[in-house]
Amino acid sequence: MELSFVQSADGSQIRIGQAGAGDKNILIVPGLAEHLNRYDHVANALSNAGYNVVVMEPRGHGKSDGLRGHVDGWKQYVEDVDAAASTFDGPIFLMGHSTGGLIALSSVLEGLKNEVRGLVLSGPNVVDTVDAPIKKAAAKLLSKLTPRLSMATGLDSSLLSRDPQVVKDYDADPLVYGTVTARFFIEMTNAQARVMENAPNGTLPLLLQVGGKDGIVDSQSSMAMARNWNTPAEIICYPELYHEIFNEPEKEQVLGDLLKWLDGQS
Repeated sequence: MELSFVQSADGSQIRIGQAGAGDKNILIVPGLAEHLNRYDHVANALSNAGYNVVVMEPRGHGKSDGLRGHVDGWKQYVEDVDAAASTFDGPIFLMGHSTGGLIALSSVLEGLKNEVRGLVLSGPNVVDTVDAPIKKAAAKLLSKLTPRLSMATGLDSSLLSRDPQVVKDYDADPLVYGTVTARFFIEMTNAQARVMENAPNGTLPLLLQVGGKDGIVDSQSSMAMARNWNTPAEIICYPELYHEIFNEPEKEQVLGDLLKWLDGQS
């Protein structure tokens, strides 16, 4: 991918990677703590199929500006998406994985400057799965008192993929991190509530791809959200796959299903 930076609304520098030269545009938003290089194979598959691909790193991710695992307000992520989308001339498909899926959902529900032709979600993080009322109450207080205080996510990397090399590479990746701030946590849960409430207002073509054995996000809730989508959504659940469906041994099938759906929207 060809690397460059775009400027978000508040001046933050957002890193993007571009591949392909097709006349169909797709913007990819990685998951929490990820970076664009983890999507090289996805970008290559899409660009080889005739798509103009941009993978972005929202603030605090990869080599973009910002404190890792932090956002002052969720709208800043939407502004980062808008900045990355502005590199395209014309309408786009928007794709997001995990928390990137939550950012993508927020972006289409709030509106982007570019026309969005369709939305692709991979294991989107649409429901808070933290079962710790005291911790949540503390995060709410800390979000006001010390919003940039970082806390460990506790993510179990072995639940990302059944491919042990993927897990090994993730654990050794210097650009991957394992913390979020109190403010991020509160902003994330508020965003989750908004997208679930507004799903019946979603009017874009929607593809949802989830792993049936996802131990990181609640795939049942994301499928329920897609069933509540206003326009018909295509839901594909891969029964044996973990969270990172594009990094599973069956990734070629997952990529093929994605391309089939995208081509069907033309």
